[in-house]
Formats: sequence, structure tokens, C-alpha cells
Amino acid sequence: MKSVIILLGAAMLTLTGCSRYKEIRPTSFKLESVSVQGLRAMDIEMAVRVNNPAGQLTITDFSGEVEHSGKVLGKLTLAPLVLLPRTDTVYRLTGRVSLSNDLSVIQALSYARNPQQLKDAKVDVTAKAKLKGGLSKTLKYEDIPVEKLLKLF
Repeated sequence: MKSVIILLGAAMLTLTGCSRYKEIRPTSFKLESVSVQGLRAMDIEMAVRVNNPAGQLTITDFSGEVEHSGKVLGKLTLAPLVLLPRTDTVYRLTGRVSLSNDLSVIQALSYARNPQQLKDAKVDVTAKAKLKGGLSKTLKYEDIPVEKLLKLF
């Protein structure tokens, strides 16, 4: 009987801890630098403040796609990131934007300088999130309005 109670208590603690992962939120975003790499790519560096009330979380295989007026403007890949447990921290993210043939580097730099031009665009994102204990899940979000993301600026 004691073992059942201990097992139920451990399960409740685990489930309660897992529910906090839904509360992880980016609270601010700043594009720190853009470096043009040829005619079809740009390396970027961003500062993102993340409020993580849960445990440690590793994000890998992050990729995204920006669509505007039915055309894919570019694809984004980011380096892996480890979110520290129970913190509100600014993380530096590095990544690469590969531009589609429909978008020139000049237009992309214009969007980086004035992101409000993309307020009608949508973003699709996929990433793999892994808990410190080894459990992982692939996250997929589609048609996120860029206007919603611009509120983080």
C-alpha cells in the first residue's frame, strides 16, 4: 500500500511539473545583427528573453518558414538552445536565413530594418524539445501571424 501511495505521489509531482512547460513564454525579442552571406543567405543573431517557470528544456532541430502573399520568403534554422530551469533569462540565438528566389537580399534587409512590413505574413515553425530526463517531443506550429510576433519587439 505504501508503495502505491509513493508511486501516486511521484506521478502527481511529475505531472504537476510537466504542466509548467506550457507556461514557457518568450517575453521580448531583439534582432542584434544580420550578416549577408552571398546572394541567398544571411546569418543572424538575436536576443530573446524567455520566462521558463519549468525545468530545463533543450530545443534542437529548430526550423521555420516565412510566407507572405502566398509565397515562401525564406527558411530559418537556429542553433540548439538550452533553457535553464525556473529563470527569466535573455538567450543569444544564432541562425541562418536562406532566402527564396522570390526575395532579394536588399528586400530581406529592408524587412529586417522595418519588420512592420511583414505584419501580414505567417510563420510555420518546427522544433524538437527535450526534457532533462530524456523525454522529447517534436513541436509544430503553423500559420503563426507575424503581427503577433512583432508585439515582442
